[in-house]
This record gives sequence, structure tokens and C-alpha cells, in this order.
Amino acid sequence: MKNMDLYEHECGYFPELTCRADYQLFPDIDAVRACYSEVPEDIKNEQLQIDMFTKFTQAGYRRASNLLYKNVCPHCSRCKSIRIDVQRFLPSKSQRKVLRINKDIAVYPCTNQAEFITPEKIALYRKYSLKHNAEMISEEKAIEELLYWHGMESLDSACNYSGTMNMEYLLGDRLVACSVIDEMEDGVSSVYFYYDTDRDIMRRSLGTFSALYEIKQLQMIEAEYYYLGYYIAGHKNMAYKANFKPYELLNAQDEWQSGEPQ
Repeated sequence: MKNMDLYEHECGYFPELTCRADYQLFPDIDAVRACYSEVPEDIKNEQLQIDMFTKFTQAGYRRASNLLYKNVCPHCSRCKSIRIDVQRFLPSKSQRKVLRINKDIAVYPCTNQAEFITPEKIALYRKYSLKHNAEMISEEKAIEELLYWHGMESLDSACNYSGTMNMEYLLGDRLVACSVIDEMEDGVSSVYFYYDTDRDIMRRSLGTFSALYEIKQLQMIEAEYYYLGYYIAGHKNMAYKANFKPYELLNAQDEWQSGEPQ
């Protein structure tokens, strides 16, 4: 793999701070075999990619487009990688209510990369973008950002990571949400989630519902972990991840440990 070294930029969570991240260029499906010294011929490149991605995610890295990054800020350690212990997870009372509210939502996994960026998903993403922008972004900008989240160079290209897939959430025949997730050997990594911002849909707490549904699917296949990226205690947009219990946090020694009080 190609090491992109350290990159400094304004922190996306605390604007007054500078973030330092270690970046690695993740090899595409045709280049991954060259990263291994000896590999049996019967092992497919897709499996090698999943093996490599799993190891990096377990070490605290996140995927952004075709890059893997890990925050290594010298004077701040508030961002902590978090993963949910799937087999021990039990929904709370409020989470069970979310499941009941959304029992009419149908969920479909999508592994066909040609269907990752469709007119319907572009329209949904543009609507969702109003949560973060003063005005709706253009169709071209929406396509650009969706390509980024999927690790695709163009609409005609494949994802950089072969384990990327979509989970599509439908109310009747209406697409109301979509999550981008990455398959791993021990579970999945949640990459991005976008949803309809109409008032009736917002009341459904689809962000929570999607995590609950995806955890349930992992339980059914006896997977181990649901990786949720970074957790930041007390942060309005990041602290919610601790509502999924039990969970583990990656400590400064790159060891996973229980994040809950003992």
C-alpha cells in the first residue's frame, strides 16, 4: 500500500482545533494481490481486499473514497473508534419503539454497483443535503459526493473497495433512506447514511432504525461487530453511538476495550 503520510486540516468536529490524520491509499481490486508476499492462487482478489480492509478497520482506520485514514492528533484524543458487540446487543426500550414505528419499512440490500447512484438516490441525496447547506446542491455536486462515499471515480467505474454495498429503505415504493456500508470479515463498517427530510419521515428516527436493522442482520449471520466510525463523548452529532450497547472503544494502545463503566 502507498503511505500518504500525515495530513493536517481543520478539525471537522472542533473547528478551533487542527486535525492530523494518517492516510493510506487503498489498493483497488487489481492491485491488492501485489501487497501480499505469498498468496495461494485459489484465493480471489476480492477476499484479499476484505482481509486487508478488515485489518485496517480493526486498527482504527476509516474509508473515505479510495483512502484509509486514522486521526492521530498529538494534543487531542477525543475521537475514538467504536464498534458494537453484535451478538451481545439488545435494543433498549426506546430503540424497540423505533423498531415498532418502522415496521412498515421494507429494506433491500443492493450489491449491484450500477445501482449505487440512480436518479432516485441522487434526488434523495440532494434533499438530504439541505440539512447541511443553505440551499440544495446541484445534481452534479450530489453525484460527485455520492461517488466519493462509494469510492468510485465515475458513474461507469467500479467501487475501489469490492465489499461496498447499499441498504435501501423503502416506505411503499418510495425510497426514504439509503446507507452505504462496507463488508468485513468480522461484520460491517457503516460509511454514510442519507435520508428523506420530510417531517413525517424525520419522526421515524431512520438513522437509529437503520443501525438497529443492520445489527439484526449481522446477528442472523453470526457476525461479530458493527463498526460506527468515531465516537466523541458529549458531541451532539457523535455521542449517540454509545446508545448501542454493549460497545467497545479503541484505546491509545490500539486495543479494543469495553467503553461502558465496569
